[in-house]
Amino acid sequence: MGENAEIKETTKLSVLVTNAADGAGRATTSALTARGHEVAGMVSGMDEAHLVRAVGGLPVYNDLFRAGEIASSLRMAKADVLVNLAPQIANSLPLVRPDWTQFKRILTEGVASLVEAAQQSGTKFIIHTSYAFLYGDKHGESVDETAELAIDDAFFFAAAQADKTVL
Repeated sequence: MGENAEIKETTKLSVLVTNAADGAGRATTSALTARGHEVAGMVSGMDEAHLVRAVGGLPVYNDLFRAGEIASSLRMAKADVLVNLAPQIANSLPLVRPDWTQFKRILTEGVASLVEAAQQSGTKFIIHTSYAFLYGDKHGESVDETAELAIDDAFFFAAAQADKTVL
C-alpha cells in the first residue's frame, strides 16, 4: 500500500487477520501477539471469538464482502498490516462437499473488498496468502509473481485474479 513504508524487526505493529479462528489464523495471531504485536482477528461468531481471544487477539465481526465494515475495523485497530488468510479456507481438511463457488467468491469479491478497505483506511501493508500450485510443476525452480501461471480451471483463474488485485 505504501511504497515508502518500512517495518523493522523491532517495530510494534497493529495487525488485522482474516479467517483468524481457523488453524492458520490462530497460529498467526498467537505468533504475532507473542512478539508484542496487537492483533485483531476477523470472526463470524462467538465460538470463533473465544478461539481468537484464547491466543491473544481481539475478535472483530466483519463481513468479508463489505469493504466499509472492514475499513472501520482497520481504522479502529489502527492496523499497519492486513494479513489475508481467507484464501486458505479452501486448504482446510477434510474438505467434504467443498463449495467452490464460495471459495471463488472469497478470492474475487472478498479480496477486492479487503484491498478497497485497506486503501480507505490507510493500512500500509497487505500480506495475501496464495497458492503455489498456480504455477504448476516447475521441477524445483523458484517462481515469483512474474512466472507464467498454470491456470486451467475457474478456481485457479480466480486465485490468480486475487493475486493481481492485491498487487
